[in-house]
Amino acid sequence: MIFIFCQGYLHALDTQSTLNIYHEIFSSLVDNRKIIVYTKDKELRQVFKHSNQIELSDSISHATIILLSSKEDLAPINALFSKGGRLPIVFTTKYKLLKESHHIIGAFYWKKGRSQLLFIKNRLDKHQIYLPEKYRSFIVDEL
Repeated sequence: MIFIFCQGYLHALDTQSTLNIYHEIFSSLVDNRKIIVYTKDKELRQVFKHSNQIELSDSISHATIILLSSKEDLAPINALFSKGGRLPIVFTTKYKLLKESHHIIGAFYWKKGRSQLLFIKNRLDKHQIYLPEKYRSFIVDEL
């Protein structure tokens, strides 16, 4: 019984810490705009459902941030960018996707059990995003 309680408590802590991390990152990217996230990642959708600060969207066109977790999700993003118009902020949970697509401005991912955060300078510049000082050490010129 204690094990089940502890497991549920740890899951709640993990959900809250994940929410806090993404809220802090996304708040730095959207400058006082409402944070509306589109993602197909089922686990992240479950996490974001617990947020009062991040709203989920079922549509790419209504999102302020698109969060990608798989290569299959790149096709609609590439199509969207080829049409022009409003360019959404695209972020990922995978280093490999950040490296493959020049539409993705940054990534928060895990490597060898450690969290990693990266932003690509020219991609931030394209969106006219100027990150706070605390994130400047995570900006790289290229991969």
